[in-house]
Parts: sequence; C-alpha cells; structure tokens
Amino acid sequence: MARNEKTRQQKLAKRKRKRAAKRTSMARGVTRDAMLRQEAKLASTLPILHCSIPSPEHFDHMGIGTVALARGSLSGEVTVALFLVDILCLGVKNAGLLRMPGDQFPDHIRSLEMNESREECDPACAKKLVLDSIAYANDLGFTPHKDYRLASLLFGDIDAANCDREFVFGDNSKPKYISGPNDDHAMIRRVITTLERNCGAGNFEVLLMDAW
Repeated sequence: MARNEKTRQQKLAKRKRKRAAKRTSMARGVTRDAMLRQEAKLASTLPILHCSIPSPEHFDHMGIGTVALARGSLSGEVTVALFLVDILCLGVKNAGLLRMPGDQFPDHIRSLEMNESREECDPACAKKLVLDSIAYANDLGFTPHKDYRLASLLFGDIDAANCDREFVFGDNSKPKYISGPNDDHAMIRRVITTLERNCGAGNFEVLLMDAW
C-alpha cells in the first residue's frame, strides 16, 4: 500500500473511532437522563417530608430565594428538589435534584435557614410560586434553568390550583434585574438585551453587583 493511501486509511479509521466514541457518550448521556427522570418519578410517590419557601420579608428584601421540597424519610433516603426563584425578573434561575441520607437532611435545611428567612408552606403553594415565576419570566423572554424539568418531577401530582395565595412579581409592577455573584458579563448583557427588546427602554431596572 502506498504511503499516502496508508496515511489516508489511518485518518479514516481515527475519524471512525471518534464518531463511535461520540455516539457511545451520547447514548450514555441519554441513558443517564432517563435513569434520573425515572428515579425522580419514583421519589414523587414518597411521603412529603418538608416543603418551604422564602418568607415574604425575605423576598421583599432580596427578590430571590429558594423553594425546597423533600420526599422520603429521616430513617431512609431523602430526595430534595431546589428551585432558586427570582421573583423580580428571571423566574427559576437555578434548579436541582439532590439525594441524601435522611440523617443529613436536617443539616441541609438548617444551612438554607442560615441564609434565608423561611416559612413552611403547602406544597401546592410552593409549586404555584415556581410556576407563576416561570410564567412571569417567560413574558419577559426568559426560560427556566435547564434542570428545572427534572427537579419539577418531584412535585408529582401536587396541584397548584389548590393554592389560593397570590404572589407578586417585579418591583412596583416593573421587572428588575439584580445581577448575582455568578452572573458573568455575557449573561448580564444577554439579560439586559432581552429586557430592552421585550420591555423597552425605561420600563425595567437593573442593579449590578459592582454597584452594591
């Protein structure tokens, strides 16, 4: 075989191996996602151990806080759904699903309470707060965090319509973006550009960390 042909065959074989590795990686990702969804659905049938949201005073002061829903038991395993809810602008800014031994769960809740003034609430109201924040943010052009759908599976058959509480969004009827410590310049620019496009100049407020 000529040297050039041999080199070409080696390159083709290398590309083939890369494509096969990529397909395997994607298949593993799909399998893992399906497994996580199945685990969340199973956990959604377990008894509710805890449900809490930030207090009205905390939301008034900070505009952002964590909705927490936990199922399981302290004598076994606990699955926790967490939603970082920005009621002023972005809706569900972050979300995640955690699994932990039951004896670790009280410490996890205490760590939340150290950073936020919180109150226990009806799970229907926790779900309504999350859904209403998403609807508000959607109207402004923002979508929930990529892990929201997985975390929301823990709500199971909880019906938000069973909550008669009303939650207020925005600041004096206007969206207000407050940049967080993890918001880089690219994200800040995207948020401001989206608000300019969907709300118009002068119809929203921005508070950047550097200005605090």
